[in-house]
Amino acid sequence: MLVLTEEIGQPVVDADGRTLGRVGELVVDARDEDATVVRVGIRRRRRITGWVDWANVVAYERSGVLLAPGATVRAEREAPTGGSSDDSSGDSSGDSSGDLWLCRDVLDAQILDQTGERLVRVGDLVLLRVDHDLRVIAVEFGAGPVLRRLGLRRLATRLGTVAVEWRELRIVSGRGMAVQLAASGSRLDLLDPAQLAAVVAQLSTDQARVVLGAVGPHRAADALRLAHRDVRSRLVHALPHPFATEVLTRMPSDDATALLRGISRRRRAELLAAVDAPRADTLRALLAA
Repeated sequence: MLVLTEEIGQPVVDADGRTLGRVGELVVDARDEDATVVRVGIRRRRRITGWVDWANVVAYERSGVLLAPGATVRAEREAPTGGSSDDSSGDSSGDSSGDLWLCRDVLDAQILDQTGERLVRVGDLVLLRVDHDLRVIAVEFGAGPVLRRLGLRRLATRLGTVAVEWRELRIVSGRGMAVQLAASGSRLDLLDPAQLAAVVAQLSTDQARVVLGAVGPHRAADALRLAHRDVRSRLVHALPHPFATEVLTRMPSDDATALLRGISRRRRAELLAAVDAPRADTLRALLAA
């Protein structure tokens, strides 16, 4: 088994034997279910300074990475992805591509566990060699990978490790979430309304707003019906006005009334003014009862 944190940091050497830097990043396409590595980031002084396509990698070993003769190394500013090139950057502003940086965007990101209801943090990524390709097959979470990264391998094996297959991966934090949402809806279609309600309750308001926007007003309404009243209130205030109106329209009258009772009078008036008159009259009557 190969793991990401042990497969980075080795020197990158060109065909003439010159050391260009060290491996600082591996990139996959979020739209690729096989998660095949397409690009290697070269690090110098803790920053990614260049990129080389995987097709130009002759050998990828822990002892070093050898590039093919004539391999093109693009400068960082020419890389096809956005955001900061600092390895420790938490910048979630990205680009429109499906590129996922495994270290920056996935490692240590929050994901949904196998039940789809609890948030956990990625401890490491499991890689597999398939002929010349290098693929991500799973992500690990729990105490095991964390201890292994600290050098406590024996203790890590005692505690064990839990893994989620890459194809089931649902990132719910940072730039990785934005990329997955753009590429595949972050597989949120696999969640039922109760699971979706549990997820948004654990997210920050901004993250929850993105998730609800991704699933659409109908599913957002189903999830908010089941959410705690405090969560409903917080999120309805944060949702864009037209979207919040659509959510309210798709809720049963009793649930919509409960939602309206939990928000400010100003926000309530805005939403009621935006829905159809018969619907608004019904909700006002229920609120007055």
